[in-house]
Amino acid sequence: MSLLDRAMEALNRAFVAAAALAVLVMLFAVLQDVVRRLLGISPSLWGLDLARYMLTWAFFLGLGPALASGHHVAVDLFERAWPGPLRRAMPVVAAVMTLAFAVLLLWFVWRLTGRTFASDPLAPTVVPVRLKWIQAVGPVGCVVFALNAAWLALRCLRGERRAAGGH
Repeated sequence: MSLLDRAMEALNRAFVAAAALAVLVMLFAVLQDVVRRLLGISPSLWGLDLARYMLTWAFFLGLGPALASGHHVAVDLFERAWPGPLRRAMPVVAAVMTLAFAVLLLWFVWRLTGRTFASDPLAPTVVPVRLKWIQAVGPVGCVVFALNAAWLALRCLRGERRAAGGH
């Protein structure tokens, strides 16, 4: 295993751990509201808002590691129908297209987040939080997604098999 492979796997493990933490915070926020309702106490003002924020963070933090582990949606219905040489080229084509999508997504999310940082609005939620702190994870997650897409393309060019469950 190369240094690049070890570095990408370490980066992905860290992002999975951070996404899992965001999911735990989201679970706590929703669960405490459910318990409050069961006890006849009015729900918190912050629970649903915090869960929404953490969903955004969990999504962007998990985007790259999901690609690396083969957990994104894959269309392989026609894979066996392609002729042999074309079938062997399809993972490379798919990896390059995924990289192009990742770069495009990064560009759009970067622009959106830049505009948010420039205007500094509040999130349209009950709890007053600056929208930039919710959206700040977007470019970070997209960079890791693009790095994973490039790593995947490199692995496909080297002829390595993809992770189980993905194409």
